[in-house]
Amino acid sequence: MTNDSITKLIGEDAAKLLDDARSSLTELQEVAAALDPQGEVARNARLVREHVDEFFLMVVIGEVKSGKSSFINSLLNEKVQAEGPLPLTDRIWVLKHGPQPVERISDEFVYEKEHPNELLKLFHVVDTPGTNSIVRKHAEITESFIPKADLTMFVTSIDRPFSESEKQFLDFVSERWRKKVLFVLTKTDVREEADVPTVVQYIKENCRKFYDFEPRVFPVSAKLAEQARRDGDDALLEKSGMPELERFLASNLAEEERVRLKLTSPVEAGLALLDDLKGVTSERRELLEHDFRSLSDLDAQVKQTSTELKERYHVYVVRIYDLLREFERRGKNFFETTLRVKNFGLLKNHEQFRQKFEKEAIADLKERIQDEMHAATDWLMKEQIALFQRSLRFLNDNLVVEKYQERVAAPAPQDQGFDYNRDKLVEQMQEAFRREIERFDVEGECNRIMETAYRGVLQQIGVQAGAVGLGTLLVSILTGVALDVTGILAAGVVFATGFVILPKKKRRAIQEFSLKVDELVREFRRALGAAFDQEIESSADKLRRAYDPYLTFYRAETGRLAEAEETQKRVRLELLQILDGAKSVRLTTTPSTGEETPPEESDA
Repeated sequence: MTNDSITKLIGEDAAKLLDDARSSLTELQEVAAALDPQGEVARNARLVREHVDEFFLMVVIGEVKSGKSSFINSLLNEKVQAEGPLPLTDRIWVLKHGPQPVERISDEFVYEKEHPNELLKLFHVVDTPGTNSIVRKHAEITESFIPKADLTMFVTSIDRPFSESEKQFLDFVSERWRKKVLFVLTKTDVREEADVPTVVQYIKENCRKFYDFEPRVFPVSAKLAEQARRDGDDALLEKSGMPELERFLASNLAEEERVRLKLTSPVEAGLALLDDLKGVTSERRELLEHDFRSLSDLDAQVKQTSTELKERYHVYVVRIYDLLREFERRGKNFFETTLRVKNFGLLKNHEQFRQKFEKEAIADLKERIQDEMHAATDWLMKEQIALFQRSLRFLNDNLVVEKYQERVAAPAPQDQGFDYNRDKLVEQMQEAFRREIERFDVEGECNRIMETAYRGVLQQIGVQAGAVGLGTLLVSILTGVALDVTGILAAGVVFATGFVILPKKKRRAIQEFSLKVDELVREFRRALGAAFDQEIESSADKLRRAYDPYLTFYRAETGRLAEAEETQKRVRLELLQILDGAKSVRLTTTPSTGEETPPEESDA
């Protein structure tokens, strides 16, 4: 049906409100789909949006064997639905008007039935399985019709009124969806007539107690109504209670009231969805803020650990410093005792001189320094492994949410929403931490850091060596000092000037040696510190790179939530304005006689 046809049928005011509802609910559907494409809110938002353009829908609900099908047949005044002593409605039946009886499958558990009944020109009827059906899918499909219901008929049997399962479903219908509910108390013929008002009062009291509203309760007997119509007994028909219900429906489902219900029902459902969406948004924002605080805490711990590691490795630097100063003392003593005329032969032989220096001054120094280096690097590697392990535990304890781990299959790429993306990023962080832990080769990393430190020292003090090693480093200190001494001696002038030159050379050699050791100590501390600082920062950077994508996700999602919250506020205001306008809507056409052809509609 075109917009002009709708306007002519229901009037400009109602048509304008219907357009406004359609626009606002479309926006609600879009924001729900953007926030949670796989979630229940998005699915229900789509159902509510579809509801605007569908025919007036009366949904009949109640427990198994509460008399729903019998009531529907009595209401329609013919046997449209099967009746019997056993549960017969094991699927959803959507009853529509049609020129002749036709049945078709709409979904796995949803069947459509067309029937030439005049009342079905005014509204479609949905006959559902019992609310206490043992087939969970039945309940789920029944629930999927509630958001689209313009009027809900809650059928309860007088022999078991307001049962616990009925109360649970009423929670869903009334509290959850704000639906207008009419109670139909069936099978009144099986109890004494005096008992009926007592049961009606019991239902009303429970509704006031649990839902804070006074319900309309219609006690009926489909059995008496059928007998009365068959016998033409007007008094018995009135006693069945069906005429009173029919008069109520005729009054409240007149054209104008149906239009008003058609406007208010999806709007009320939309407001209920906004409450749900607000909950989703709040829960998501809370989760994001929790994640951000957790990652901020983790980042602070990483920074603190890095600072502490930089302070603690100096213990090893000091030990190596002490060993180098011990080397200085041995070297000075070596020069003091070796640079003498009586050692002329040794002083002329540079190689012997070097070997003696290595034996007496260096001795086991190389091994002791290397042991300290190994201890330092081994300590650092283990601390880094421990940092990644602590980070992984922290991640598991603070960011992994069990309910997201229960998914048995990932959604399709186009449907990947917040939960999937968040879970994926957390999983990537976990994997990055595990990968780094598994990758650590303590021995190999120790050797690499030591070589880096040695090479840094050699480069700084200008020593060229084919192979980097502590022995090369230490012996190189001797080379420049010894050449001066052995060079003079080799020239054969020691006897002429030895007593004058040699003491000077000795003092100079000792002085130069001390300067070389000072330079070595300084550069060793610098190079070792630089190597350790670089390793510590590199480890911290690996951790940060692992959770940086999540921080990007956090910023993007926080922005999306802010926009979604603004949209929700605007849509809520629009829907409330539509509700207010619907109270005073008036039709411009003559009320329906039930003879016109219903407007085109989508499947219920």
